[in-house]
Amino acid sequence: MHRKKFIAILAIVFAIVGIILAYALHVPRISADARKAVEISKQYPVVQSFLSQRPSAVYEVGKVYVESDGSVYGVSDNWEVKEHQGSLVSPIDGENHYCWAITWKDPTSRIGYSIIVCVDKDSWEIVAVQETF
Repeated sequence: MHRKKFIAILAIVFAIVGIILAYALHVPRISADARKAVEISKQYPVVQSFLSQRPSAVYEVGKVYVESDGSVYGVSDNWEVKEHQGSLVSPIDGENHYCWAITWKDPTSRIGYSIIVCVDKDSWEIVAVQETF
């Protein structure tokens, strides 16, 4: 009788640990600054609409340097400019910016639609937004 109780309690403990681990692995580990940039990106109307229509949307956060002409360069953890990565729309103000780049997408969608929001690392303003298909 005690053995059955022990096995039942052990099963419950393993289930709880499994749930905690699943949650911990699912929640992205990002810095406070990256999290702030994500929250700012959610304020942009196109992103708000996207999130309201796609509850399974996910995001990726990266660091980039965006030149006034829209050229995008990767940056290191300490914001040193690295290799050219492509291009986006030019920043709204026509200036160069070190940015948090937040890419919103729906992994369940068959359409490769995403929204890239660039948030300036110093001013915390949205400086460029591009929708891609």
